[in-house]
Amino acid sequence: MKYETFLSITLHLQKAWRMSGAAYDIGIDITEFTEPENHVIHTLLKEIMTEEALDDFSWFMYEKGYIEGKLNPDMKSWDKDGNEILKTFDELYEHIVKMNGFKTRTNEAQRNNNDTRIS
Repeated sequence: MKYETFLSITLHLQKAWRMSGAAYDIGIDITEFTEPENHVIHTLLKEIMTEEALDDFSWFMYEKGYIEGKLNPDMKSWDKDGNEILKTFDELYEHIVKMNGFKTRTNEAQRNNNDTRIS
């Protein structure tokens, strides 16, 4: 996935989060209305990202706080060597790219024993 596409998706998720929060702040709970949409988004993300990449993405968005537009400095993630990772959005994107976390046609072919056909 291109960086610009990934960024656009996350910025629109932030906007939806803010709008839902603003409605809640004035006494309107739209959770029941947005739940089907959230299910669709999560289902589509599962189709384009590996399970590990989606776990890291979800952690970054919700636990680290990117969905709220600010990162929680107390929430940290480390690689297998003990180095802190996923400190910024750009690091998240690069991390997912390096782990082949986006299910592209090329990555799928490599996962399927180099079979270039996608079923």
